[in-house]
Amino acid sequence: MSSAVGTSNEELVLAQYESIRSKDLDAFMSRCAEDIVLLEANSMPVAGEYRGQAQVRELMAGLIEFFDTSRLHPVRMVGDGEYVVAMLVFHVGPPVGYEVVITEWWHIRDGKVAEIRPFYWDTQELNQKLAGGAAQ
Repeated sequence: MSSAVGTSNEELVLAQYESIRSKDLDAFMSRCAEDIVLLEANSMPVAGEYRGQAQVRELMAGLIEFFDTSRLHPVRMVGDGEYVVAMLVFHVGPPVGYEVVITEWWHIRDGKVAEIRPFYWDTQELNQKLAGGAAQ
């Protein structure tokens, strides 16, 4: 990662990415608040608000199986109090073989992840790749 990581909230987010990379969902969820919220873009196949540990766990279980999380790579991270913003790259696994650039907003409350809000660089292109079509 290119930027210095100094706050405990940034370290917590890095630990979350390591849990995703290693597919350790129990470790990931142990750092999440009971009332965690994960908000996915309306333009994505997994669109919606996932509220609470059970819904977030179910979503994350599907995502870590579909995406090549072993190649997840945080590029930059900036923390400001309870908030951390991270830019990262990950890959859609075979047969698509597509690199995804994403920025995520993390809200940390009392040492636990309270909210995650991902922003994809190009949701139209990603959806086309996932569907097996050519990007425009």
